[in-house]
Parts: sequence; structure tokens; C-alpha cells
Amino acid sequence: MILGKVKRKVNLMGDTGVGKTSLVMRYVKNQFGDQYLKTIGLNAYIKKVPMLGFQVKLVVNDIMGEKNFGLVQKGAFKGSFGALAVVDATDIKTLDSIVEYWIPLYRSLSYENAPIILAINKDDLDNKEIAGEKELEKYLKHFDHHFFTSAKTGKDVNLAFKELASRTVYQTKQNIDEIEDALEIESVKEPKELLDCVFLFTSTVGEMPYSIREGLLKESGIDKFKLEQEISKENIELFADNVLDWYKKQDDSESVNKMKTLMSKYE
Repeated sequence: MILGKVKRKVNLMGDTGVGKTSLVMRYVKNQFGDQYLKTIGLNAYIKKVPMLGFQVKLVVNDIMGEKNFGLVQKGAFKGSFGALAVVDATDIKTLDSIVEYWIPLYRSLSYENAPIILAINKDDLDNKEIAGEKELEKYLKHFDHHFFTSAKTGKDVNLAFKELASRTVYQTKQNIDEIEDALEIESVKEPKELLDCVFLFTSTVGEMPYSIREGLLKESGIDKFKLEQEISKENIELFADNVLDWYKKQDDSESVNKMKTLMSKYE
């Protein structure tokens, strides 16, 4: 069941030389070159990402990293659904720059709740200043998730972009009326259709925090990175029940009633 095809504009952000273009080239074209790829202005890359219930057309805006070109950056960030913040694992100052300059600018222009995923790039190099969680401890509150990536080897590049794509659909604030219309269906015949609808409901109408939804999914024995694969009927039904129980604990009677109506359509 596909509820729709959606387009999501996202951004790469970070200082010059951290490997933003190399990351998106590895992701979109599975290519890597040792030469420095410098972006002038803005360059857009497109990747179609299949997800449960959606096909996401991810438009990745790669922008120049120089800070004195604010018009380019502001134009790219306006109306953004999410961002991949890229830093150089061999230079911790690039992480300070993300927190002090890039994130405040991005938050002032992006959509509400737009996710920011941190990519600690060049993890294949030996002379790292950011080598593990210890160096990241005071920074992680600014990000929704983080990955140690390497554009050269491909390490966790796909995972970082897939995490970003997922969160743009299920985390970034969307048009509630459109979502309500999508849920006006007569019946839900397959377990994955139920999972699809519960995802859509909790991320929009029910306004469940992403971290809660992620935790309930894990508790139900479902791997968020394997949603395209076969998932047992029992695990999906357990997830729906866990979601309903969470709304009950929040005394959110409106969401409880809507969830019950949704679940009643499941045959």
C-alpha cells in the first residue's frame, strides 16, 4: 500500500572541505574520487528512496561551505525538511562550527521539527580528533542522530541518508488535513498496511515524539532499517497495541479514540 509519493528538500551543511559533496556523490552515484570536490553556490542531487507507504524523492541541496555567502545558504535552507550536518573527523573545530553557526541559521529557516543528522566524515583516516562518543558527548543534544561515515569506503553513508529521509516523512511537521484525508480508508487488509497507517498517524495526527515511536518499534521486535522486508503479523499488531497503550498513558483521549477507529478497520 502506497499512500503517496512525496518530495522532500533536504540540505547538506558544514564548513568547506569536510566532504559534503563526496558524501552525496557516494550516496547518489556510488562514486568516490580522491580529488577535492568544491561546490560553488548550490548543487542539487536527486535520489528516490523507497519507504513503507511512501516513495520519497529526496532532493539534496549541497551548498558551499564558506560562511560569507549567506544569501546562498538562506535560500537553500528556507523550507527545508531536514539536514545532514557534515563534520571532519580529523578537525573538531568543524563540529564547533556546526553548532555555533550552521544550526542556528538552519533552524531559523527550516520547517518545524526538521531533523538534523550528524555525519562525522573521514572516519577512515588515522589522525582523528573525533574518534568516538566521548568527543561527541557535549554536542549530541543538538542532533537527532549521528553516524561515523566515510565517503571513501562508503561506511554508513546510505544509513545516514536513509535515516534523514525517514525522519523527513515521519518527524517534520506536515499538513494535518492531508494526513487526515489519507487515513479516511474503508479497510486495512494487510499487516503492513496497518503498520503504514500507524506510522502516518503517530507522526502527524497523533503527534507522538519520534524517539517514542522509535522505542515502541524496537520493543515490538521491528528493525526500522528492515521495513521493506517481511515483518511478522504478530510484531506489527504488537506495535499497534503498544502505540494505543502509550496514548492511554498520556490521557490523550482524542488520539486513543482515533487509533481505535483506525485499528477497527484492520481485518
